[in-house]
Amino acid sequence: MSQQENQLRKLLKEAERLINDTEMETCTQWIDREVQRTKKLKEQIERQQNHSSIPAKLFNEARDTVDGLHRFIENLKDFRSNMAKNGHQVVITNDHDARASGILKNASYSTEYKCPF
Repeated sequence: MSQQENQLRKLLKEAERLINDTEMETCTQWIDREVQRTKKLKEQIERQQNHSSIPAKLFNEARDTVDGLHRFIENLKDFRSNMAKNGHQVVITNDHDARASGILKNASYSTEYKCPF
């Protein structure tokens, strides 16, 4: 296994932990830092996956992870935007939207969620 493969696998594990284990906080500075950190990680993975010694399976895994990081960045931005619009209140209109958006997955304890269901 080449050094590039090892480095890429390490970055993919870090990205998976970031996406799955991060709990959202209501501090806008924290959100901004997480967006920057995630963008940097995404760029590192993109650079590593472009080496010619990377096998196709690992390349595809990296591509999927980059897509996941992109969605995570968008979720962070949406979360920050919703906080600003609603004064730290996120209003969910129905249970389908809540599940589809994933907004409750990493919900902060200090944010009040109002649900009609």
